[in-house]
Amino acid sequence: MSGKTSLAPKNRKRKTDGLSNPRFVPGLGDLVDRLTVDQLKEAFHESIRTSVRTEIADLEDDIDGWADRYQIKLSGRNVRLIIVLAQINYEIWMCKEGMKAEPKRYDQWLKRAHQLNGIRNQMKNLLLAEVKTGTRVCRASNVSVDDLQDWKIQL
Repeated sequence: MSGKTSLAPKNRKRKTDGLSNPRFVPGLGDLVDRLTVDQLKEAFHESIRTSVRTEIADLEDDIDGWADRYQIKLSGRNVRLIIVLAQINYEIWMCKEGMKAEPKRYDQWLKRAHQLNGIRNQMKNLLLAEVKTGTRVCRASNVSVDDLQDWKIQL
């Protein structure tokens, strides 16, 4: 994909040529998911910020490899799926913080994180289906939301 804008440092050289030598083996949905989690780590954990930025750059390269190999075009739906995935990961992050801050409510926080993880996996599967790059092996299987009431996403 040419003409794209990168948030990576300008002096960073691409370490791989497409997917010939990826640092991460997962499918595109997992790569995007991991990128959204690393973005949270970069924002909230100053102590690991440098190493996380290196991983973010690697993930960007691997996602670029997927885009090049499969001729993936950016669409409004793809952007929306990525935004929902990022929102869900933030909510799961907050659940983990809740588990630490309120040990007496640990089971409630854990259940909510599990429910949100079902939506997270649904979004990863939808992203794979949208860009038509996923195989059965790449698809996330735990998509149950166990009666989660306050996240009604329709895509």
